Amino acid sequence: MLIELMIAVLGHDAVSTPDCREALGLLLEKKFDLLIAGNMLPSTSGGMLVRELRTLPDFATFPIIMVTGLDPNPHATGASVCVALGKPFSLRTLSEHVTRLLTTA
Repeated sequence: MLIELMIAVLGHDAVSTPDCREALGLLLEKKFDLLIAGNMLPSTSGGMLVRELRTLPDFATFPIIMVTGLDPNPHATGASVCVALGKPFSLRTLSEHVTRLLTTA
């Protein structure tokens, strides 16, 4: 996955999953510092994943970036995300958001 490679270039470890259900399972099972979710994913939308996570106390303020090919306005995604990142985006833009979220988390 391209985003996984971009995260590796930035010096971070990344784990990708094929769908939201697997992502939710991993997030509940392991410790992660940040979630980058696609808005349109198999089995459910990334927005639904984020809304479900936000109901859990450990994820109420968890840093989340939503990647979307649609309107990148955070309110347009229908989910409570820290950043809505419109496609296409540069490595520099991703780096700025990841760095900011990880230093304020």
